[in-house]
Amino acid sequence: HVPVSRLQAFPNEAGAAERTGWGVAGFGVRSVVPIRSGQTVMEVCGKWISDEEHEELPLRERTLCVGLDERARGLRRAAGDDKCWLDLREAGSIARVVRECAEAPNLELAVYPDPAASSGPFRLYFVAKHDIPPMAELVWERPAAGKRGRQGGGAPARPPAAAVPAPPAPLHLTGRIVEGGQAEVRMRDSELEGARFGAMLLATGRADGLCRVRYTDLFASAGSDETLSEWVERRSEDELRPPPPAPPNGFHARLVEGDLVDLLFEAGWWPVRVCRAQLEQAGAGQAAEGQAALAFDVESSIAPSRFGGLSGRVSAARLRPAWVWE
Repeated sequence: HVPVSRLQAFPNEAGAAERTGWGVAGFGVRSVVPIRSGQTVMEVCGKWISDEEHEELPLRERTLCVGLDERARGLRRAAGDDKCWLDLREAGSIARVVRECAEAPNLELAVYPDPAASSGPFRLYFVAKHDIPPMAELVWERPAAGKRGRQGGGAPARPPAAAVPAPPAPLHLTGRIVEGGQAEVRMRDSELEGARFGAMLLATGRADGLCRVRYTDLFASAGSDETLSEWVERRSEDELRPPPPAPPNGFHARLVEGDLVDLLFEAGWWPVRVCRAQLEQAGAGQAAEGQAALAFDVESSIAPSRFGGLSGRVSAARLRPAWVWE
């Protein structure tokens, strides 16, 4: 996700006069770092209210609420909960300031967990519809009545009960990187060894083979808003490669002890080994009471004693395949 510290509310008088829906007149929201297509940008926070409470609001204030689609509403009511509207008036996040725009929205609303697999509780997020450059205003389009928003497809799957899951086969990544495009850099520094960080490829073609990159989430110095830019040596094709896609369906359910995967930790993807996979009771806001979610005990696959911060129990959402680039 985009770190909250990299999101900015800024004066935007151009749209203030025409603003009649969601947002704060005279302001917009932007990111100081690039955003990738499909990346979670921010959570839409607020207070859940019922249809009756929503109907009692003045028309202007109803624009500061967003409702679940009919399928999610039906599941929630069947579970005995009639609160189907998220009210951002007092308990909202920075998402409260994001402007509505029907012409060229770059964000869409995502519901997690998928209403097809759960009756909630649900959480709402803004997700990037496409790559978004730094400092571009973030805008969204409210789904039309009866239209379902994007569903959170990243919910971990329950492993088969009747069979031992087969370990996943190595997953291969193809494609090429180009100047101005997104890439991943594998680090060599001892404190970051093996970790991969997202970057933009700025320049190639030097006789010595060096490439210039600007990192997405590594900064030039402590407290700086400027991301780090440097020349990197590409000793192998895998050291500077395209960013991989999302894990394939069912990937996490097939993980077993000893499998090598990447762990999302402090904005980078670190190589780890699965020590144990198990089902555990989900916490509040993750799944409905009584449901279980996949969790994994992991440790560094390079040096567990040197990278002790990588050891522990993590959710499936923080693991991806250890892609092999060809």
